[in-house]
Amino acid sequence: MSSSRKNGQLFAGILIAGLGVILAVERFSGFEIHGLFHLWPLIVIGFGVARLVSGGSTKERSSGLFLVFLGSWFLINTLHIYGLDWGESWPILLILLGLSKLILPEDGRRSGGLLLLAIGAWTFVSVFGVWDLDWDNSWPIAVILVGLFIVWRALFDNAPSRQAKEVSND
Repeated sequence: MSSSRKNGQLFAGILIAGLGVILAVERFSGFEIHGLFHLWPLIVIGFGVARLVSGGSTKERSSGLFLVFLGSWFLINTLHIYGLDWGESWPILLILLGLSKLILPEDGRRSGGLLLLAIGAWTFVSVFGVWDLDWDNSWPIAVILVGLFIVWRALFDNAPSRQAKEVSND
């Protein structure tokens, strides 16, 4: 087992054991930790950090970054930061997923991240009524974004195709 994977497992184990200690103290001592359960997204963030720190492949680091972003989104909703809740903050998740694909693309392609970022920004603007856009009159923007995404990939995405990778591996 590689040392980076071992460190990631060590971090995850300490995180889970620490959570168990806190829960046991609350359960058996009568000492109440108010609001502890509102911090459950920190576990998701912790697993993401463990994957990022463990090094490994780009795919593992990318999934770690996504878990950090996902846990942050869960935390924002759970604690109602800036008054956000699950129903109106979901465009932020699309933006964060797009950012994770831009920062650490799994296959060298960033165009999917650009599309997610653009759709997340568009839905964010629509949900919060910025520039007087609403769903009824702004949905053609999504069609435009998908079309531009296809054009972008056709013209500028120079990553080797999967078939070319498979042929070179044989």
